[in-house]
Amino acid sequence: MKKKLTLVAGLAVALLVPAQAMAKPTPDKADKRAAKQECRTLRGHSDATRKAFRTQYRNFAACVRAKAADEAQEEQTAHRNASRDCRDERETLGDEAFGTKYGTNANRRNAFGKCVSQKSREDEPPAQG
Repeated sequence: MKKKLTLVAGLAVALLVPAQAMAKPTPDKADKRAAKQECRTLRGHSDATRKAFRTQYRNFAACVRAKAADEAQEEQTAHRNASRDCRDERETLGDEAFGTKYGTNANRRNAFGKCVSQKSREDEPPAQG
């Protein structure tokens, strides 16, 4: 009985981990704030633009949900690309030169994180609106 329970628990974890890795990114407050601004711009002020907005999104909340999800996806893609770029740059420069270029603490061990952060900010498309 104990072996079956362990096996079932192991299978459940094995199935859950890939599902978490493939999950869509969750929008944070900054994504929602940018989405609200973009939706306000799309909604416009005239009757024609508001009617077109309602036709496309039904309501303001639906627009914010859609745009925030887009923002989160763009952010995740920029981060993934930045990580790949930093890995390549670290191989090209070598660990010591890479640490000197990006590291900020005493032992320069935070260089990879600083590189990814910097490159993802550069790679992320500007907010639309």
